[in-house]
Amino acid sequence: MVIAGGARANVMYSGGGEQQLAFDNADTRYIVFSRMVRTRFDGAGNEPAISDGVVVERAGTFAAIRICDDPDLRPVDVDAAEKYLPAGDTDGGDLFTEATIRADPQGHE
Repeated sequence: MVIAGGARANVMYSGGGEQQLAFDNADTRYIVFSRMVRTRFDGAGNEPAISDGVVVERAGTFAAIRICDDPDLRPVDVDAAEKYLPAGDTDGGDLFTEATIRADPQGHE
């Protein structure tokens, strides 16, 4: 599959990280993401929460999030993203959106 345009952004977290790929179509932005965040901070282990999905923004405002729940799903391929997509202005610092936190398990924010 070939998709024209797009950009990538990534950040590292304590116990995980996040990769985002953003594609724009007029005033709609689609942000594909894979993220891993730690859910335990009591010294008994990390217990990472892993989520993948798509955030939709319209005119710069959050519109929707769709979480992928297929157990055979492959996360964002970081190597392919680095090979085929330019770094966004935010790469290595900020992400395109923070709305992906909505994919995290409740009670672990």
